[in-house]
Amino acid sequence: MATTLQDSLAVPQDFDEQHESAVRAEIERFRAKAAELLAGAITEDDFRAFRLRAGIYGQRQPACK
Repeated sequence: MATTLQDSLAVPQDFDEQHESAVRAEIERFRAKAAELLAGAITEDDFRAFRLRAGIYGQRQPACK
């Protein structure tokens, strides 16, 4: 019997483990790209394109006085 995505996520523990794994993988991808930027292996434009596709946006806030 084939397992559907809905069936595989029906058990909360399975979902939590899959979520944790996916989040960790995204963090490591970001960390690797940031390291490439800091090492000069990629340009700021390349990094910006990566982070925007990943939904990572900067926040503009007024300077603290």
